[in-house]
Amino acid sequence: MLPETFTRDIQVAMEQSLDFPALRRVVHTHVAEALADARIANAKRIVIGGSGDSWFSALCVAPAFRRWAGVMTEARTAMELARYEIPLLGPDDLVISVSNSGSSSRAREAVLLAKSRGVPLENYDIPGGQKSASGAVTAGGAKAAWFKDSEGNIMAIVQNLS
Repeated sequence: MLPETFTRDIQVAMEQSLDFPALRRVVHTHVAEALADARIANAKRIVIGGSGDSWFSALCVAPAFRRWAGVMTEARTAMELARYEIPLLGPDDLVISVSNSGSSSRAREAVLLAKSRGVPLENYDIPGGQKSASGAVTAGGAKAAWFKDSEGNIMAIVQNLS
């Protein structure tokens, strides 16, 4: 049995540290916006990939996507996604690659392979930057590529070259 003070502390934390009605409103708003995005609304399957902590993030959000979007959603390690899942993707699949640092070679690999299957990258002109044929820009000691995530947010994958 838990000590009474521990139980009371947990109860106080739950009652006073979270405003559940406000949390529900915020989550509902973001979920509604995400579900309105045609890429999610039209997806037959969502595959989320990442490495390390980013993979754990994918594991955590996959059940929420599955529940709220009503779409089969899977979490894969970035290596598993890049090496085994990408070749199986179809035009109705949605890939979300998660990288906390933007420098994960496996997350970059998954994005580039997904692009080769028709997922468009965002295109930006950086003054003084050199753009590769794939759309990646090298400038200021880094190489970067941009794409939009499932909610329309602009995401960057950055590799420090120094």
